[in-house]
Amino acid sequence: MPGVSGIELTGIMRGHERFADLPIIFLSSELDPDLQLKALRIGGDDFLSKPVAPDRLTASVRDRLQRARERRRRLHAPEAIDPLTRLATREPFLKRLDWLIGQAYSVKLALADQVGRGGQRAIVYLELDGDEEAMEVLAAEVAARHHADDLAARVGERSVAILIWRVNHESIARFAQDLLYRVSQALTTIGASPRVRGGWYPLTGACQDAVTLLSRAGKAARLSLMRAGEAVDSASSISPQDESARREAAILDAIESERLQLLFEPMFTLTDLKGERYEMTPRARIGDGELLPPAEFVPLAIQAGQAARLDRWLLMAGLDVLDARLRHGRPVMLFIHQTLAGLENDGWIDWVRDQINERDLIRLRPVIQFEIAEADRHLELAVRRARELGKIGIRLCLNGLDLSERSRRVLHALPMTYVRIGRAVIYGPDVESIPWLIRSVKGCGARVIATGVDGPATIARLFGAGVDLIQGPYVQPPALEMDFEFSIREAARF
Repeated sequence: MPGVSGIELTGIMRGHERFADLPIIFLSSELDPDLQLKALRIGGDDFLSKPVAPDRLTASVRDRLQRARERRRRLHAPEAIDPLTRLATREPFLKRLDWLIGQAYSVKLALADQVGRGGQRAIVYLELDGDEEAMEVLAAEVAARHHADDLAARVGERSVAILIWRVNHESIARFAQDLLYRVSQALTTIGASPRVRGGWYPLTGACQDAVTLLSRAGKAARLSLMRAGEAVDSASSISPQDESARREAAILDAIESERLQLLFEPMFTLTDLKGERYEMTPRARIGDGELLPPAEFVPLAIQAGQAARLDRWLLMAGLDVLDARLRHGRPVMLFIHQTLAGLENDGWIDWVRDQINERDLIRLRPVIQFEIAEADRHLELAVRRARELGKIGIRLCLNGLDLSERSRRVLHALPMTYVRIGRAVIYGPDVESIPWLIRSVKGCGARVIATGVDGPATIARLFGAGVDLIQGPYVQPPALEMDFEFSIREAARF
C-alpha cells in the first residue's frame, strides 16, 4: 500500500464511528513481534503471518465476522435504543467513550495526539427545559443533522450527547452552534418556549474516565447559558489556572456535604467463580454539576484531613447496599475502596464490626480495597488492618498491581484474596510479562482481576494468561444500578 502502512490505515479507520467495529485482520510476512503487537494495539483484531494455512485464514475471518455481528446486534438491541427519542441509550454511549479512552491508552498516546493527524473528537451536549414533546423535537433535529460517523444518545431525562469527529476545534464549535440554533428554531414550532442550552468538551488524554467526560460536557452546556445567552462554549476554556483554589474549595465542600454519587461496575468471571460481583466507586458532584472521579478528589480529601470522613461514608453506603440486596434475596459481593490515611484510628476496626452487626451482615461481608501505592507508603498499618479485617471475615483486594518492586513488596506482605491489574499493564509495553505477573499473584493464593477490558481479543489474551475476573467497557461501564445480567452472560461465555 503505497503512501500509508497497514498500522496507519487501521488507526485512521478506528477513528471513525462507522468503522469502529469493522473486523481488521493483518496478513503479513512481518516477523517483528513488536510491530505485530503494535498492529493489535492500534485496533487490529488478529495478526496472521505469511504463509498461512487456508483453513486458519477462513476460520479467523469467520470468527471475527461472527463477533462483529454479535456486537452489532447488542448495539441495536431494544435496550440500546431509547424508545422516546430513537437515539442510543446512555450505556452504549459510555461504552464507546471508554473504548476510545482504552484505545488511546493502549498505544500510549493522548486522544488529542491520535486525532491531531486528521481531526479532533468531542462531546456535544444539549440540555432541555421542556416536556417529552420538546424532547422528541430536539432528538429529531439531532438525528437529522449529525454525521454518519457521529454517535448520538439520550444520556439523561432531558439531555442528549453527540460524540463527534471534526477536522479542528473551530469545526466542532460551528457544528455545535448550528445544531443549537436549529434545535431552538424547531422548538418554536410546537407552540411552547422551552429553553435549550448546549456545550461541548474535547476528548483529551487528560481525562481517563467516560462518566467524567460526559459530565464535563454537561457542565459546558449549563455554563454557556450563564456566560453568553444561548451561545455554545467549551468547558476547556472555563477553568483557568487561577481558579484552582476555588475548585479545591468546591471539592472539599462536596465531600463535607456528602454530595457523592455511587456507581457500580460488574466483574465478569472467566473461570468457575459463582455469584455477582461489583466494584463500588464514588463520584463527587461539585457546585457546577460536574462529576469527578476518585483520582481527582480522594488525594485532596487526604491532604485536607477528610479521608476518615469519606471512608466511613463510603463504607456505610456500601453496607446499606449489601443489606438491601440481602433483604431482597439477591446477595452480591461488593468491593469498597478505603484509604489507609482514613484508617489510622485504632477504633476503626471496632466501628466496622459494629456497622456489620447492626445490619446483620454476618453472612455477607464486603471486600475492602486498598491501593498498592498507598499500602507501600503505610505498609505497617496496612498489614495490621488487613489482619484485623481477616479476623472478622472481611477479605482484601489490592488495586494497581504492576511490575514494580513496590508491588512485589506489598504483594508478599499482605494477606489478600483479590489483586487488580490496571489498564496501564494490560495495554502497556510489557504485556508479555503479564502471565508471569499472574503466576506471582496466584502463588500468593489470590484471584486476579483485570480492568479496562475493551474487546474479545483482550479477553482471549487475559484468559490464556490465567485472569479470573474482568471488568471494563466491553463488559459494562460503571452504572447507577446493579443490573448486569450475570446468568445470561455466564451461560454464553464459551
